[in-house]
Amino acid sequence: MLDLSDCSERAHIAAALVHESTHGWLLKRGLAYKGDAIRRHERIALGEELRFLKRTVRSLMLTESERSIRLRELESWARESLKSEWYSPEGQRDFKWRGVKKLVKSLFR
Repeated sequence: MLDLSDCSERAHIAAALVHESTHGWLLKRGLAYKGDAIRRHERIALGEELRFLKRTVRSLMLTESERSIRLRELESWARESLKSEWYSPEGQRDFKWRGVKKLVKSLFR
């Protein structure tokens, strides 16, 4: 269950909605969220979330240097997120929304 009760950043909430709606889109098209398909589901959903956040960063009034730094931060976050396998039972114990919120706050400062 998606818990956004402690999310104050609009971009974070929107990105989470993009991520979760992607799961719904995949389920509707017949890709079950179980077994080996879970990793695929999460990779696709994170990719859509990342695409949304990149487009949002590109729309900000930033210098090219600032924009480049923030886009690299997003790429790094996405790579680390996939490595962490937050969606697995083991990953759920270690996953902290604080890291996501901190990243989003830094991107839209």
